[in-house]
Amino acid sequence: MSSSVPDWTSRGTVHAGSRCRPAPSISVIIPVHNRWSTLGECLGSLRVQRDIVPCEVIVVDDGSTEPASDAFIAEHVGTHVRILRQPHLGISMARNHGISVATGEILLCVDSDCRLDACCLRELAIAAIQHPQDMAFQLHIAGDCSYLVGKAEHMWQSANQAVFQQADGQIRWLNTSGFAVRKASVAPSGHLFDRRAKRGEDNLLLVRLVKSGSMPRFVPNAIVTHCPRLRPLGYILKAFKTAVMATKAMSLMTSEGVNTRASRPERWSIMRLLWAQSCQLPSGKAALMLIGARYGMKSVGRAVSLVLRRMTKTVIPGDTMNTPIRASRDRGCESRTEKE
Repeated sequence: MSSSVPDWTSRGTVHAGSRCRPAPSISVIIPVHNRWSTLGECLGSLRVQRDIVPCEVIVVDDGSTEPASDAFIAEHVGTHVRILRQPHLGISMARNHGISVATGEILLCVDSDCRLDACCLRELAIAAIQHPQDMAFQLHIAGDCSYLVGKAEHMWQSANQAVFQQADGQIRWLNTSGFAVRKASVAPSGHLFDRRAKRGEDNLLLVRLVKSGSMPRFVPNAIVTHCPRLRPLGYILKAFKTAVMATKAMSLMTSEGVNTRASRPERWSIMRLLWAQSCQLPSGKAALMLIGARYGMKSVGRAVSLVLRRMTKTVIPGDTMNTPIRASRDRGCESRTEKE
């Protein structure tokens, strides 16, 4: 193991209000499928966290065809960073695998192509201490504005988070690039994400959280930068593929009876914010056109998904994951999610 890998054993303390309190232990779960280079950057951002560090980092290799190199393992893997391997079962099962063995009080899910701000874990810990009644936490998702796809990602995520944030600090939106729950609220099996959802698992989880009265708490200063390593065409085509793969999740969401669509005023608000950002950022108009093309392709994918659902006449029975968060609060029923 490289000497640059810290021994992540200290929980640290944080200032919550006027008091200095022990930070809750945090387990970080990262699913990966072949993207070892971007995972290295993600792990690097965890090594430079200020004030507190995770008690463990669990990387779940979801059937990668290119295993981690010896050099990668030597640099990144140690006592508190481990790799679990499984067949290629999908991202939901990979996250559930990590959650089932995690020991932290807070379980943080991030993607392998993300980087955490140096204060990210500290801000998450403060939110968990200050809001003990909240079971779920949505971190602030940003994009890397140094390239076109990253700029489009930043604009899209920023507009959605601004529109769906609630006056009480909750948010009707969920993105698993940076999402945390209390371990005490998850079933012992670790099945937080529905194993049947190959994509759209975040949308489905939010529907069930809202239905159970556990809308996520937004943590604006816990910033996670999502950095998809895609060219513009690949970014557009991925939206189509993701929408089609979310067919099962859409069927499950329909069976929950909870409205997940944004209202017309909310859609207009998102469009206005996107336009404002495009006027402020260099190459903003090009990024806005990319967002429009991607959204159009996603709409085509959703239409294909709808046809597939009707052809299969899918009627999905409930299962043990209908209430993924065991503690609940009385909240409204409308929700909204958007992944990537």
